[in-house]
Amino acid sequence: MKENSQPFTVETERLRLLPLTLAQLSLIETDFVALEQCLGLTPASFELNAPPAFMEEFFEAIRSHTVPSVAANPDDYRWFTQWMLIHKTENCLAGGMGMSGLPDAAGEVSIGYFINRTFENKGLASEALAAILQFIFVHPSVSTAVAYTASIDNASVTVLQKNGFNSGGTVEGGYKWFKNKI
Repeated sequence: MKENSQPFTVETERLRLLPLTLAQLSLIETDFVALEQCLGLTPASFELNAPPAFMEEFFEAIRSHTVPSVAANPDDYRWFTQWMLIHKTENCLAGGMGMSGLPDAAGEVSIGYFINRTFENKGLASEALAAILQFIFVHPSVSTAVAYTASIDNASVTVLQKNGFNSGGTVEGGYKWFKNKI
């Protein structure tokens, strides 16, 4: 993993993970093409292998949680914002990733991610998750990364298992997964 200073990014072999600033974050729902232009990306169609309600929930979370949290925590915005997964070779958006914020009192940080259908089954989600875990586990108060899945048998579970997550059992609406800091 390599971190650059201006702007902050985390890089992997095939991806550049870029945490969106408050100004960039505001473009996600209102003008996605402007966001791609602002980031210097090649425009690409973006399609998720998810129920239609996912995007409604995603935009609602951006409005009600992410934007206010980034605004309230400018020095720690990377823990609250949406990270864009940019495919280096194609210079386009391959997916996104986010965290729940700074670690809670138990040292837990929840994470979530999605991949553009065009880039599914290429190992990019696993690669991005490995990189963001390195970023998360540098923080001295983090003890555990947590993720949730709707089922026990889907591609997201495979991504989590490849990155050393263990099952935390069932929770309302799905399954909990965790990885402890080593």
